[in-house]
Amino acid sequence: MFSLYINDLPSCIKYSTCSLFSDDNNLIHTGNIEDTKKLIAEIEEDLHLVDSWMKRNDMKLNKDKTKLCVFGSKLRLRKLNESMDKISIQFNDVTVSPDDTILCLGLTLNKHMTWKTHINLLNKKLNFTLNSTHALQPYLDSHELYILISSYLISQITYMICLWGQASNHYLIRLSPNLPEAKVLLWKKINKKAAIIQQSAIKSAACKLLLKIRI
Repeated sequence: MFSLYINDLPSCIKYSTCSLFSDDNNLIHTGNIEDTKKLIAEIEEDLHLVDSWMKRNDMKLNKDKTKLCVFGSKLRLRKLNESMDKISIQFNDVTVSPDDTILCLGLTLNKHMTWKTHINLLNKKLNFTLNSTHALQPYLDSHELYILISSYLISQITYMICLWGQASNHYLIRLSPNLPEAKVLLWKKINKKAAIIQQSAIKSAACKLLLKIRI
């Protein structure tokens, strides 16, 4: 119902592309480095339009959760920093400065789009899951342990793997050291999951990694 309530939000936006997913909405605006000031002005105008739309519909924009992230290669972002002293957007007396990372639907995107940050965070989650499971081992039989690890570990690894799985092996291999405890229990599960991924034509480096380390 909420999605239906806000489905006309994109129509009020003038310059940016609006990506709607329930209450997690993003404004995406692209352009050249030499047009940065113009792009900032356009984003600020779009934010004012969004704020006005929300007021008309008895809603309120959460300023504390409004984030800005400038994406680009290291070279382009360096040129951008050299061309401007400081990048920020302002609306309703609030100044929003760029963050190095931004969370979007469970994916942690960094400004260079390398997936490094997301994989590092995933690595910590896997480590926590395995440590927690290890503490429960004395109280569970092998079948219960298999179900527990399958539910938590596999869901974390495969979530959005079609995107972050395109990262270089340099980042993906970092997942390997935290997985030895689950190797025997999840052998069949991983091979089945990897087969499904391959049949779906997702030929990602992460899929190859899962097959290689045979969790």
